Amino acid sequence: MRYTESIEVCDVCGKRFFGSSINIHGSYDYINHTNFSNNIGTLFAWTKELSGSERVDAIVEEFFNDDEQISKEDAIEFLECFKHYNYPDRQLLNEVFKKIQDRIDNMD
Repeated sequence: MRYTESIEVCDVCGKRFFGSSINIHGSYDYINHTNFSNNIGTLFAWTKELSGSERVDAIVEEFFNDDEQISKEDAIEFLECFKHYNYPDRQLLNEVFKKIQDRIDNMD
């Protein structure tokens, strides 16, 4: 696995994310510490063949791919910037956001 030091900035609010990226496409650690919009785009693009709740579930599972390593506070902070992402299918984005929020609410 490739690790790099990086500082990335949310395209909308300017929040800065610091840390070492892990080269796992779509996972929280990878998106959190690399190009924000492009990697959220990747997270949505690889599921385009799926539909409905199956697609939402797949995106949410990939978001939490590293959930053993994600603190609730970090997930909340990242989710704040996630809703800034400009994805054309707003309904899908909102469903994914809500499901991620529900999962965060159930984290210890």
